[in-house]
Amino acid sequence: MLTYGIHLLIIVIMMACNNTSNIEQQNTTTNTEKDDRSLPISQTKFQQGVDFYATGPDSSWTLELDFEKDFKFKRADGFVFNTPAVEGIKAQDANVVRYRAVVESGEMIIQLYKQECIDGSTGKKFPYKVSVEIKRGTDLNYTRVEGCGRFTFDERIHDIWVLQQLNGKTVTGSDLPYIEFNTTEGTVMGKTGCNNFTGKADFKGNKLTLGPLAVTRKFCANAAYESDFLKVLQPGEMEYTVDNGKLSLSRNGKEGIIFKKID
Repeated sequence: MLTYGIHLLIIVIMMACNNTSNIEQQNTTTNTEKDDRSLPISQTKFQQGVDFYATGPDSSWTLELDFEKDFKFKRADGFVFNTPAVEGIKAQDANVVRYRAVVESGEMIIQLYKQECIDGSTGKKFPYKVSVEIKRGTDLNYTRVEGCGRFTFDERIHDIWVLQQLNGKTVTGSDLPYIEFNTTEGTVMGKTGCNNFTGKADFKGNKLTLGPLAVTRKFCANAAYESDFLKVLQPGEMEYTVDNGKLSLSRNGKEGIIFKKID
């Protein structure tokens, strides 16, 4: 009787462990799927190391460019054409960059046009028009497709950020400068603590390029950080990182400014 009771207890414990394991596995799967679905596709590509992503109408084809590794083209019907990454050639008379990759199985020519492109199926705006031409070894002519694309970047920068540190020093006060990046429109706006400002911003990878800022000319006696703040935001390329609700902007590896996300 004692032996039977021990066997029964072991069976009950094993069943409980299995149920717990199944529940944990289901929860993990559900959470992972939720996290993946919540990310914009360009953010996912950024995390995967893709530098530029493009797609055709109704997702008929996709293109992924990793400038340090390879170029990948894929059609919805299963056709795939991959090549090693190659250097782009910028046209002298137009804002176009051309990539020509030749491999044993054929040739792929990619052209990125810096102009607004609207996806006809979704209505979504992209900053680049893209054309892809492919000719395999047995083909007499190139097959050409067109679509829209964009450079990938950390989309968490799309937010409103209030100044926390400037030139290595913590800032204090009730009316601190703030900045807002709109990655959809490619714009930046904000306040110096006194004056408002607006401008253009372009995002590529972990870099952003600021255009000249239009700043109002209101006089404020308490604009303690305005001058230094605007000096950091001079036109040109900056590196940025987003981590734990903080945005850091720097030039040439020298930290210049830190913001905190507005809750």
